[in-house]
Amino acid sequence: MNCRSVPAALGWLLCLTVVLVGCSPAYNWRDARPDGVPLRALLPCKPERADRDVPLLGPGQPAVRLHMMSCDVGETTFALGAVQLPQDGKDMQLALKQWRSASWASLKQTPKKDDLPPEGWQRTPCEIAGATISECWGGPGLNHMGRPLVAQVRWLAKGPWLVQVGVYGEALPKAAQDMYFESLRFD
Repeated sequence: MNCRSVPAALGWLLCLTVVLVGCSPAYNWRDARPDGVPLRALLPCKPERADRDVPLLGPGQPAVRLHMMSCDVGETTFALGAVQLPQDGKDMQLALKQWRSASWASLKQTPKKDDLPPEGWQRTPCEIAGATISECWGGPGLNHMGRPLVAQVRWLAKGPWLVQVGVYGEALPKAAQDMYFESLRFD
């Protein structure tokens, strides 16, 4: 084998791996849209759906309806939640801060003082098609049984809509994670 062809062969091998993971029988990709939310996503499995009211705007404020979808492939959970805020998103930053804190708490993580992220969490640059706010975070946590996991979470906003999209698991398959996050599109 010629030494110059090694990088090209590795590139092709990487592409083939991404394609095979994306087309794996474990992943059955489908277009998903939360009811009434102007966002589309590809989910790798048939999602379960639920709605509930949450106090996202703080004490004394009316609850907002949280629309949720999630599904599991093996030990990995793919989730999407969305709320429509009153007054065209006037309280967007407050709601985003509250949701981040609640998400970290559900993963048994404690933010540092001044709303700094928990230990091991990092914000990375990202842009989601059509979003006016895009925040991408990743870090460690614990699942509901206390076992360690890794999380990749995106918080997005457009108009009055605030959305959280996440992938959670012991090890996150990069190709599936990329396909999920890259599929996100606001109408």
